[in-house]
Amino acid sequence: VVVSGLTMRRAGTLDPRDTRAGLHADWEMAVKRFNETAVLKLVCCPEGCFKQGTMFPKAPGTPQLVLMSVSQEPSSDRFERNVLDPSSGAGVEEASELLRSLSDRFRDACA
Repeated sequence: VVVSGLTMRRAGTLDPRDTRAGLHADWEMAVKRFNETAVLKLVCCPEGCFKQGTMFPKAPGTPQLVLMSVSQEPSSDRFERNVLDPSSGAGVEEASELLRSLSDRFRDACA
């Protein structure tokens, strides 16, 4: 499992939801190759993701979690796609495994 992340707030603001103050980032991710064809990336934004793609609707102040299937196949219509669907159970086991790799603050916020 590879874990990475970024926490950054522009000087002069203490409110992480204040995007007017400039750059803000607060996320952590874990990536794992589950088998020969499946690479999954879990991303947690404990205060909402501000610079997001289509998988993260804007929700400032609300923890967000997405499990992405990462593909490099030329036939794939997207490089990444969300595969987490708690209502059907899809991706829940894999997301739980990757969530355990995150640091305590991120794990607690996105659990």
